[in-house]
Amino acid sequence: MHPQMQDVFAQYISDYYKQEINIQSVLTTHSHEVVRVATISQLRVLRQVDHFKCDLFDLREFQSSIMSDKDLLEFYNWFYTINFPDIIFADKIILYEGDTERMLIKSMLHLDEFFELRNQYLSFVQVGEAYALNYKPIIDFLGIRAVIITDLDYSKNSTTAEEILSSNTTNATINKFAEIYLKNPKPTIQLLYDWQTDSVPIVVNNFICLAFQSKNDGYARTLEGAMLAKLYGVSCIDAKTKSEWKNLRKYNIASTNGVTKKELEELQKNYESKFTIPQGDDDCNLNTIVLHTSNGKTDFMYSVILKNLTHSMIPDYIKEALLWLIK
Repeated sequence: MHPQMQDVFAQYISDYYKQEINIQSVLTTHSHEVVRVATISQLRVLRQVDHFKCDLFDLREFQSSIMSDKDLLEFYNWFYTINFPDIIFADKIILYEGDTERMLIKSMLHLDEFFELRNQYLSFVQVGEAYALNYKPIIDFLGIRAVIITDLDYSKNSTTAEEILSSNTTNATINKFAEIYLKNPKPTIQLLYDWQTDSVPIVVNNFICLAFQSKNDGYARTLEGAMLAKLYGVSCIDAKTKSEWKNLRKYNIASTNGVTKKELEELQKNYESKFTIPQGDDDCNLNTIVLHTSNGKTDFMYSVILKNLTHSMIPDYIKEALLWLIK
């Protein structure tokens, strides 16, 4: 049935049984619309746990487990009709903050090394960093592998390695997980790097991978910074002249001296990512460039994908997280 008709049908069934007494029914479905009409306590989820075995998860038990937390209960009542069905039907879950993360991962799934993920039901759930931790109870209850992809977001004023390592992240997701597992609600970037060293990627409760920029991503504080650092083989705090950045953006080489016009034309076909180089004569680094590109993140990601640069620009923290998700 058309999704709208599925909704009408499910609503009719629900209303009918509310009027009847001493009668029960079981409705099996893969329909998101039918699930949305039900309530959490009405749902029973069958999930395959082995080749010849399924387990049943009674979501009445889940609802009872969060009943004492009014804020969490209100959260689940609110987001139930938005993406709850995506979660309960999923084989694996990817939680992300912005559209650019989703675009990159969708492009990555076409690469051979992530082939196995294409054969599974992946749910993409967009979530603000202040609420990512709220998804942990349902992920743990259902035993679904999930990756939370977020940004390190250290202070924009940090320009040296020493300043970065001693600064803190403003990312609520990272801070909340650090409070639980590191007993530190305001970890320094050095502590977060060390956390990744102990467990690369960071995995909590066996089911959740917390992925953010690592020391292998060139001191990047955002996705775009990590991608550019990977492509150009530089650190996000390494300064270059505006001329060098322009040549890198257009041809992926720092200097065009000695390069023929034909060679430059060929290079330009393969590169020319869309990012903004600030005006002025001063040298700048990738963090500064990313800040000036903040209003054009989608255009940047389109240019990466359409120029077939995805494989060359996959940040280590995202690659490691998706490889963990495959297992």
